Amino acid sequence: MPPVPPHLSLRQALEERARREGAEALYRTLLEVDPEAARRIDPRNVRRVIRALEVCLEGGKPFSEWRAKKGAAWRWLALGLTYPTRQALYQALERRVEAMVRGGWPEEVRRLLAQGYPPDLPVFTRLGYRPLIEAAQGRVGLEAAIAQVKRLHRRLARRQYAWFRPEDPRIRWLTVGPALEGEAKGLVEGFLAGSSP
Repeated sequence: MPPVPPHLSLRQALEERARREGAEALYRTLLEVDPEAARRIDPRNVRRVIRALEVCLEGGKPFSEWRAKKGAAWRWLALGLTYPTRQALYQALERRVEAMVRGGWPEEVRRLLAQGYPPDLPVFTRLGYRPLIEAAQGRVGLEAAIAQVKRLHRRLARRQYAWFRPEDPRIRWLTVGPALEGEAKGLVEGFLAGSSP
């Protein structure tokens, strides 16, 4: 992460410009000041475009230069969790969503909206909130919203398998199951003792 602290007044000015002129205007500015960063950022992701511009303008060098990959200055151990099958993963995700619903997630959304929090707050962009907001506003039924939340979780899981490749040699993949805790503990203890994972 670039060591450039947030500049709130600049950020607010850029957000206002995005509202006035559209996200494309900010993205064009990023293309001008840091084309390499612009190529890596989705033009529709206004928050990332704003952060990249903020870093360029306040950090004294392009965002892409801050993000240049260097070797890690420390030892590290990456553990990845996976399931024996994709179907098992999807079933676990569905159980998690159902537990969150039983735990009061839809009621939480309704309560926050009733308290006057606007649905366009950044916190409501988190995975699954949009369908529950639509249900709270009466635009879709709760069951349809829950089904959409489950689809979003499955889609995220598929993307994560693209981001964190099973064949990546830097990641020690562990299968969720009865041996998981012992295997993970052994790897962490070995790593901390100085042996390679």
